[in-house]
Amino acid sequence: MAKLDKLNDQELSNIAVMMKALSDPTRLKIMQYLHDGEKSVGDIVAEVGTAQANISRHLSILSRAHLLSSRRDKTTVYYRMIGPFVLQLCSHICEGYKNSIAKKFGA
Repeated sequence: MAKLDKLNDQELSNIAVMMKALSDPTRLKIMQYLHDGEKSVGDIVAEVGTAQANISRHLSILSRAHLLSSRRDKTTVYYRMIGPFVLQLCSHICEGYKNSIAKKFGA
């Protein structure tokens, strides 16, 4: 296992905000959908299957946690993951989950 650097209180607080933002199934589904790249809010609404107001709230939480960035093109807003570390983080967590379930249940 890799050694973790010592972080100050503010850095740990910022990381806690990121992790809290990822602690909701709808937000995880959004992140999963954005895995392939930038998507419009309308595309995200259609994929996730919930109301636009709800999706907008989740996108705002993920953006404030510095996990997503957005850009506007006329009346359409597009979201994407901030950087490769977010993709790596999500992939690492998902693979860890799959591996622990496989070991636990012998799948």
